[in-house]
Amino acid sequence: MEPFESLPGGPQRGGIRAAAPGDTTTVAHDEIHIPIVEERLVVDKRQIELGELVLRKTVEEREERTSQPVMHEELEIERVAVNRPLEAAVQRRTEGEWLIVPVMEEVVVVRTQLMLKEEIRIRTRQVPGVQEVVSTTRHERVELEQPSASS
Repeated sequence: MEPFESLPGGPQRGGIRAAAPGDTTTVAHDEIHIPIVEERLVVDKRQIELGELVLRKTVEEREERTSQPVMHEELEIERVAVNRPLEAAVQRRTEGEWLIVPVMEEVVVVRTQLMLKEEIRIRTRQVPGVQEVVSTTRHERVELEQPSASS
């Protein structure tokens, strides 16, 4: 088949063809308009199932060992007995690398104070008086006898 043979109006004659009813070719003032036709490729696509794929997953376990250097801190604690009276609370402080945390306690302080409560006054005075005393006393007497004339 030759190009354009299938166009309405039949085969071409000398490059000009006669107008047929319903033809889009227009003749006016000795001008001829010829439509140019082209074919276009229309591509369509569709999905088709080709088959199935079955996957099985398994998990393997294995033990791995590794060494890694790590750092940790340790506390060094010293307890120092002080036993010193304070006028006010002491705050914590640092001395070099040491953090000093004071441990305080309130203690009941009992104190004795010598107080002069009263005085007792004593004096001696001479008081005249009479005292009657009754007592048994012993007295010894010695008598001498005169010798008699008869002896």
